[in-house]
Amino acid sequence: MTESSILNQNFDFDSPKIFPTLIKECDDDPIYCNDLSDTSDDYQITCTDTNNKTVELDVGSQCNLECFGENIQTGGETTVICSYSGDWKGDLGTCAKPPKDDCPPLPDIDNGVIYCRFL
Repeated sequence: MTESSILNQNFDFDSPKIFPTLIKECDDDPIYCNDLSDTSDDYQITCTDTNNKTVELDVGSQCNLECFGENIQTGGETTVICSYSGDWKGDLGTCAKPPKDDCPPLPDIDNGVIYCRFL
C-alpha cells in the first residue's frame, strides 16, 4: 500500500478496530487536569477542552487568564496546558491593580543617599 493510497482511505477513527490499544488505554486510565475555570470582578479563567467527547479536561486542554479593568497580570503565565502527568504545565498568573504613585516626590538632600525599597 502506498502513502497516497493510505491517505485516501476513509477510516472510522471512532472505531476501536483502528487503534485498539490506544482506545483501551484511554478507557482504562484516562488523564485529566483539574478545571481551573473561575470568574471575579478582577479576572476570568477560561478552560477549553481539546476532546469534546469527554466532560473533563484531558491532555492538551488549555486554561487562559484574562484580567479586567485596571488590573494587570502579575507573575505566572497567561495560558497553561494540561500535560501527560495530569498537572498543568506552568502556573497561571494573578490579576492585581498596579501600584499607585500617591507619594509626593522626596526633597533633594545635600548630604547622603536615598535608596528606594519596595515592601
